[in-house]
Amino acid sequence: MKIQIFFLLFLFNLNSFAQEAPEIIPQNFISLSAGLQTADFQKPVFGISYRFTFKENWWFKTGLSYNSFSGENLMTDSLLYASNSIQIIRNQEQYNRSYLVSAGIQYNLARYVNFSMDLILGYNQNHQSFNDRAKAYDSLEGAWIWNTDALSKEYPDLFTNNGDQTSVSFNNAYNAYLGHATYLVTGGAVSIGGCLPVGKRWEFGLTYSSSFLRYAYLNNRSLATELNYEGMTVYPNIENIITEPSSFNLWNHSLSLSLAFGF
Repeated sequence: MKIQIFFLLFLFNLNSFAQEAPEIIPQNFISLSAGLQTADFQKPVFGISYRFTFKENWWFKTGLSYNSFSGENLMTDSLLYASNSIQIIRNQEQYNRSYLVSAGIQYNLARYVNFSMDLILGYNQNHQSFNDRAKAYDSLEGAWIWNTDALSKEYPDLFTNNGDQTSVSFNNAYNAYLGHATYLVTGGAVSIGGCLPVGKRWEFGLTYSSSFLRYAYLNNRSLATELNYEGMTVYPNIENIITEPSSFNLWNHSLSLSLAFGF
């Protein structure tokens, strides 16, 4: 909420300041933008766009963008295997990379303040991996206790890679890349922004965007269906050990800075 309030104050002050700024002469603009998703400031958004005016205060625009996001775990603390001395607990994680094309209309609500609507079409790669940790039984406590050494002691060959380049040792957990799934992305976005002219051909902008996207599951590529441990082979029931990807909807909000050149 603080971000939205800051952005509205920025637009109000920008419009007051711009009363003495020179008119924007160019009829075409190419801009580069970079920003962050407001739900997760570690996830970037990058874009390039082109727009041209076809009527007073009205612009047609199109662009390309890239963003990434982690998404919720497909599996969290699921019991993979248990014996008298060890339990193996699995998390299945996902990371998404989206490549999007947009086209829409922009209207200048006031001097240097604008509102736009866009249709979006794109492609998403959903990369998946699993992370296995272990609990050891503590006879003194009479309980299962997280033990960072239990998995590496029980299955030491896992932590030498053993010719398997997808497995790595990290905090005595076993990590492996499962592969990636592909999605068709469709949806729309609404944006409100402000721009500040710099000279006659350049402008600096700040834009807040909200989008609703449908990620339609297409297929998966190289998702693992067999996972092996030293001394035992797990032929997993894919419903219990590996969660299949599925279609989903996503609300996304971002705040971006841009630099545009007019001609």
